Amino acid sequence: MLNTIKYFTIKIYVEEINSSGQLVDSDDVDVVSFNFTAINAALSNEEQHASYIDNELVLGFGGDNFVNGGFHRRYLHSNTSDRNRLSKYLTLKPTNKRYIGEDECEYLSMLVKRDEGEYPYLQAIFYDLSGNQISGSTINFRGIALGDGTYSDSPLDYGVSGVAQEIQMMVQFGVGTRNIKETIEGLLAVDDGVAPLIGDFRYISRYEIKSYFTKTGTDPQIGETVTYYINHSTTNIGTTRFHWQNRLGGIDSYTFEDTMIKSLMTSSSTFEQTIYPKFGDQLGESPSTNFYLNTANEQRTGGITSDQYHSVAKSNIKSYRNGQAVSRPISNSEIPMMEDLLSSPRVWIEGGWIGREVFRDNFDVVLSEDNWQKTQGSYDNVQLTTSNNHIAGSGNLVFGDNSGNDEFRAVSRKRIPYDPNKIYEIEIRTKRSGSGDGTTYCGFTAYNSSGTNLGIHYPTLNNYDQISDDEWETWRGYVSGLGENSTDKVVSQRNNANNPAYPSSDAAFISAFFIVGFEDEETITEIDYIKITEYESDLPNTERWYSTLNRNYYIPVVIKDSTTTMFDSNNVQKITVDYMHSKEQKTLK
Repeated sequence: MLNTIKYFTIKIYVEEINSSGQLVDSDDVDVVSFNFTAINAALSNEEQHASYIDNELVLGFGGDNFVNGGFHRRYLHSNTSDRNRLSKYLTLKPTNKRYIGEDECEYLSMLVKRDEGEYPYLQAIFYDLSGNQISGSTINFRGIALGDGTYSDSPLDYGVSGVAQEIQMMVQFGVGTRNIKETIEGLLAVDDGVAPLIGDFRYISRYEIKSYFTKTGTDPQIGETVTYYINHSTTNIGTTRFHWQNRLGGIDSYTFEDTMIKSLMTSSSTFEQTIYPKFGDQLGESPSTNFYLNTANEQRTGGITSDQYHSVAKSNIKSYRNGQAVSRPISNSEIPMMEDLLSSPRVWIEGGWIGREVFRDNFDVVLSEDNWQKTQGSYDNVQLTTSNNHIAGSGNLVFGDNSGNDEFRAVSRKRIPYDPNKIYEIEIRTKRSGSGDGTTYCGFTAYNSSGTNLGIHYPTLNNYDQISDDEWETWRGYVSGLGENSTDKVVSQRNNANNPAYPSSDAAFISAFFIVGFEDEETITEIDYIKITEYESDLPNTERWYSTLNRNYYIPVVIKDSTTTMFDSNNVQKITVDYMHSKEQKTLK
């Protein structure tokens, strides 16, 4: 995305013709310089007028830079402030109440100003289903998406070698539910920042995003508070997620979740051609075929004596995918956002894996042999707590008491049918305290169709020596395909979907498995939940080829037209948009 603001300097030199008839710089008039800022934004007439009035009130005059001055006062996030209000983000989407699904990307774009190595950052605060703040789950966002799949923890220090760095620039933070649970690099937790604190949004009601200028948060809040309410009913099946560049230069997003229609639009030219088929070669090599009469090798068409016939063929084929999406009822405050979507020149829809949860245990009741098969440890050394900042269910389990003999291992009795053409994500949220060294394992046990145990795999955590800082961490491992039980695939962690683990070639079922306090070390380990999600790709011919490249991807589209359905009694309305892919479908020529 282009920088929203850019500084320019124009210098005016006065020239004259000297006595020799040469054009030279004048020595009698000083060089005049003008500094100004170009803004990559499409302000409305009302916004331009408001900017002029803003400058008039603050400075006492409009000046040549009147629009930029008002724009900066509204949108620039900086250490110093001459405003009495919090800075705004580059968005037309309401900030006081936004809805987002449990697994959706979203970005906040903001103008920032670097000041002696410091720059603004965002902070997220989470609330449970009862509306209470989840203690110990505050996250500081210092990572900025660089556009190449990576993040920078020094966004305003990033630039092209040899090119002067901008003092003021636009950056965007990934603040959606998927951004939060998938980003490790550049996402700093309360302490060590090894892994995200939050991985599952099923039991979170909302979260707030605030901007500050220093990591310590001692400075006052400088940006508006953006509140996201989790829509737990939103899935990636039957919905259409739009992202677009708004007229302020930032990125806005919205999910049309009412209905969805997808279709294919084709056009072509036709021409007539004469075909001479040789059916013997096409339908069989034996003289006994119906198209061989009396063993004579005659080229005939269904018994007709002439082997020549006319047909129609296609040429100049054009094929585009298109679709229709209907929004949920929207409020009046969302209308400017919708109008901006319809007029934006840069719009994308989101595609990717389609998932469903196939296993979950919230560890909010004491384990029993009915649900888990214990292979080592004692139930007497497992306690239930409801006050240790869990996010799933009504509590979490504490394993061990830091006195030794604290190992506990178990495998779930629920056997999940295993499809090697899909990919399975095994997720755990865990933390450790105490002074011991007991490590943690998490993965699955594979079984064949007869129920024979084929071995244990540890793709999520393998001998993980978690820091005993009483801080939750969320980890995910992946399994897909079939193969031999190689040592590498069994022992090593597989936290990257590009390189998943795989069970034996005859695996038909998998079950969740974990070990805490390995080798009876002294430790206290807590588990909030373990869940398994089954994913399949929405791309054709990509079975078993799962990667971060096709997990979520964006397709450029063109908004063609729209309609509005009004509900006067409730003062709400629905928006229906028709769109088409801007890229032509690949066809044989």
